[in-house]
Amino acid sequence: MPPTPGEPSRNPFLQFIVWLYDRTWFHWLISFLAQPIYSLMGVLYRLENLISPINLWKDWQNRPEPKFPIPLTRTDLPVKTRLCDDCGSYVGTLIGTYVDVEQVRAILPPGTSLDPAHIHDGQHAMIMLFGYTEDLHFGWWPFRSMNYLECGVAVPHICIDDNVQYVERFFYIPVLHLNRFYPVLLGWMVGYRKKWSRVTTTFNTYTIKGLFTGKPILHAEFNPTKLEAKENSEHWKELCEEPHLNQFGADKLFLHFHWDWKSALFESVDATVTLYEDFPGIKAGTYDFKGLDQGRWDGGRAPIGAVRLASPFELLLPFSLSKLRAHTKQQKASSPPAAPQT
Repeated sequence: MPPTPGEPSRNPFLQFIVWLYDRTWFHWLISFLAQPIYSLMGVLYRLENLISPINLWKDWQNRPEPKFPIPLTRTDLPVKTRLCDDCGSYVGTLIGTYVDVEQVRAILPPGTSLDPAHIHDGQHAMIMLFGYTEDLHFGWWPFRSMNYLECGVAVPHICIDDNVQYVERFFYIPVLHLNRFYPVLLGWMVGYRKKWSRVTTTFNTYTIKGLFTGKPILHAEFNPTKLEAKENSEHWKELCEEPHLNQFGADKLFLHFHWDWKSALFESVDATVTLYEDFPGIKAGTYDFKGLDQGRWDGGRAPIGAVRLASPFELLLPFSLSKLRAHTKQQKASSPPAAPQT
């Protein structure tokens, strides 16, 4: 398929890399070659933690992990989980909000658009992510591995403009700030727009500064409300399950986060976020958010608010647009037929 107008021309080398990502044997090969580096970096980063501890939501850190691979659920893509997948635990804060739709459109990758069904009064959903990834390792590896902080924003409900009716909408992350370089490099290899920055935390705060300049970029404070957030977290959980769409040259790669919601912890938090400079889709300023349980559906708009969570996850390694189409066809074929109208 020729590239959409405005897309870069296709690079044969990148096309070959995408072809490799669709091969299961390549994922296994990468897992065996990369895990020793994961482990080495894990030791280095644990030593670094002794000097500058990562205390974000420390009461929820180091929880037992499930046996990997995690079984699929009916809401997952029909992409088989394997022991060569990246696995670990996520501890962090998610904030769901709405921003001006034109600000969101301005940051979309070429060949994509927003689903009109999710635009309300000229606004579209954005998610702010304040995370700590624990023990990133391949599923077959039995020992502890890498930890790192990762903060950014995400746009859910992305459509691909190629006249194919996909079962899913997609999740696009235009920026991620990380405190360590090796996971930044890993992200670049699959199309994530990651930046190496100074990221520090306390138990309930998150701060980002420029790596070399020390210039303030973001500061966030979270205060638990002692209320479980399960009731109004269903919509945002569904958004987290949307496949990630990453621009990869003129191609697109997709990564699917498979979450172990059964063992996840949720708690509503109040949050104050100060952006010292514009983030993609969100202007500089100070924003206050109530805990998610105080949100209400309003004219199709999901509840707005903040929640802290801890959940094991499995990251299915990247696959191409052509493989996504095959998954979509399989998922449609396995779905029960719609009930007849009366």
